[in-house]
Amino acid sequence: MESLQRKLSLNRYQHIVLVNENEHSPELSDLNLDREFSWQMQYDCVLLHVFSLTEMKEQLYRLHEHQTLREGGVCYLMYPKLNNGIYPGIHRDHLFPALEVDDALGFLPGTHYKFNRMVSLNAVWTIIGIKHASAKELERLSRQSDTKPSGRVADYVQYESDLLQRLTSEEQMRFKQLTPGRQRQWLRHLYSAKTQPTKDKRLNELQNSLSAESRDEK
Repeated sequence: MESLQRKLSLNRYQHIVLVNENEHSPELSDLNLDREFSWQMQYDCVLLHVFSLTEMKEQLYRLHEHQTLREGGVCYLMYPKLNNGIYPGIHRDHLFPALEVDDALGFLPGTHYKFNRMVSLNAVWTIIGIKHASAKELERLSRQSDTKPSGRVADYVQYESDLLQRLTSEEQMRFKQLTPGRQRQWLRHLYSAKTQPTKDKRLNELQNSLSAESRDEK
C-alpha cells in the first residue's frame, strides 16, 4: 500500500502541522509533523479533520483570514465518508455547491484557495487538498479561462456596470486591475445569488478581498 507521506507528497513541504488528532486516522501517527497548531503562525502544509460542510467552510475562511497557509502551501481537509459507520457522512457532490466554489477553476470565493485533489485515507476519511495558489499560477489560470468559452461565467459580464456603481473609486480601480478571468469569476459569484442578503454578503467578500490585495501591495 502506498504510504500517506508519498500519496500526499508531504516531502515537498517543510513546516507541516496537524490541527486536530482523531482516533480513526491512525495513518497520521507515523508522520513527522508538528502537533501544536497556532493561528498566528504560517505553515506550508496544514492537515485538519472536519465533520460538516459548515465547519469545512468556516475553517477554510479562517485559514484565509489569518493567512495561516503560505503561498504555494496546501491544506489537506479530512472529512467523513458516506456510510463510514462512525460519523455522519458528507457527500462529495455536495462540496462545491455548499462552499460556492467556482466550477470552472475550482477557487473558493474571495480567496486564492484552489481545490486540486481528492484521495482516500481509509474507510472513515476522505482527504481533499486545497492549494494556496501563487500569483503566477493565478495569472496562468486566468489566461487559460480567457481563451476558452466561459459558459455560465460569461453570462454575468453584463452586470459589471452595476457592480462598479456599488464600489468606491478605490475599489473600482482595484477591481479593474484584476485579470479578466478573475473579474468574471467575481461577477458570477455575486450575481448568481438568489437572495439580496446573500448578494450583499458576497459583495462584502469582494470588498474585503480587494482591500486585502491593496494592503499586500503596501
